[in-house]
Amino acid sequence: DRMDRFLKAKNEIEKVAGSLESFALAYKFFGFNYDKSKSGWWYREWAPHAHGLFLIGDFNGWNRESHPLEKKDGGVWEIFLPDQDGPLLKHESLVKVHVRSNNGNHDRIPAYITRAV
Repeated sequence: DRMDRFLKAKNEIEKVAGSLESFALAYKFFGFNYDKSKSGWWYREWAPHAHGLFLIGDFNGWNRESHPLEKKDGGVWEIFLPDQDGPLLKHESLVKVHVRSNNGNHDRIPAYITRAV
């Protein structure tokens, strides 16, 4: 039974991500990633059933409207935060993602965050 559950999960991962390696490297695309060529941060989240995602945190006074993510193909949402007048996100910034969906509006810890307080 355990092997059957493993193979089913593995097949689902490979169907969606293409391979286990691609799935394991998703952190290089999702979450917060700095783009040196554009001088700013990309933040991406996978939420295929959400109606809206908004990045909130101490950088914007926890405003649930000011930083909406844009929905892309495959349920991916993203926003780019440029370093125009200095970095918007600094080391130890406090952030969450505000999710609007059929089951209500909720503040969540980003799925690919590397440190949580």
